[in-house]
Amino acid sequence: MPKDAVVLYEGDAGYALVGGIDLQRNGNGVPDEVILFPDMSE
Repeated sequence: MPKDAVVLYEGDAGYALVGGIDLQRNGNGVPDEVILFPDMSE
């Protein structure tokens, strides 16, 4: 994904910009998870 790409996710109040991500690594056959954080400056 390009560095300057705009990433949105849909929430209860509409679309929001993604302000950050966190990769939660799991083990024992459990898939890894990506947690999206909203951009709070909106």
